[in-house]
Amino acid sequence: MLKGGMDFRIKTAELSLQIATAVENPDIFNNRQSATEYVKQFLSMEDQERCIDASECLFHNHRDLYLQKNLSENIQAELVKRKQKRNLVFKYVASDGSTTQLNL
Repeated sequence: MLKGGMDFRIKTAELSLQIATAVENPDIFNNRQSATEYVKQFLSMEDQERCIDASECLFHNHRDLYLQKNLSENIQAELVKRKQKRNLVFKYVASDGSTTQLNL
């Protein structure tokens, strides 16, 4: 990913965190449309792409937390097993040549 893309994601994550801590009812993020509308109001000074990216981040995080809380232990164990089979590895190489690896 280009340096500008990484900066964009970091800024989006920071804004998403601000929104998540300010919202009174996080259930607004259980629907893509309502999440996008709320984020556009909250980030009225940001461009549309940033708002959509932040709303998608909040929507997916809300969905993941909801599923973790409400899925049975059997299903959660099966999902962990499937995730381990995928063995996803992300590698970021910084401009100074250092690398960071993230195993998901």
